[in-house]
Amino acid sequence: MARRLVTLLSILSLLLSAALLLVDLSSLEGFEFSLRGRRWQMQFGRQRVWVDNDPQRRLDREPGMSLARQWMEEAHQAYLAANERLYSALLSRSPTAEPRKAYRQAADAWFAARVTYWDSQRLRSHHVSYGVRYTTVAGAVSLLSLAWLVRVALLGRRRRRNKGLGLCPSCGYDLRATPGRCPECGAASPPAR
Repeated sequence: MARRLVTLLSILSLLLSAALLLVDLSSLEGFEFSLRGRRWQMQFGRQRVWVDNDPQRRLDREPGMSLARQWMEEAHQAYLAANERLYSALLSRSPTAEPRKAYRQAADAWFAARVTYWDSQRLRSHHVSYGVRYTTVAGAVSLLSLAWLVRVALLGRRRRRNKGLGLCPSCGYDLRATPGRCPECGAASPPAR
């Protein structure tokens, strides 16, 4: 079981190292993916691997931005029309309070729409970014391999020691009374020298 897990991790580390090498050599800048219903992106470059949530942040603010942009454009058109009416009323030398009041209301509405538009561009989710150097990833992968080698060396040493002392190589049970098979775990063992 443990050997299969270590073999699987070794293959995974080899594939990860090969993928990082290919990414470093290619012109791939990154890609987007979804994790737990949120959009993330992975970027490669400057000897680092970056993961951040910028696509989700853009998605979060886009619906409010489009509505606010539409409202701002409509308010701007109303402001321009009110300005034109006020200008023509001033040119006709018959200024009344109606065009000035409509102009002030349109100017206030346009100002409110601009404020709403700029507020809609504020990001609602916090920026999350993780960056890891390629050398860190390679070091972590090599540590997995090193841990496996240390484990194999320690197990081999323990088995050789147990065999020399007349103990079961699997569980360490004393086999002096039953040298052919371990009564504890059932493993067959060669006789001690």
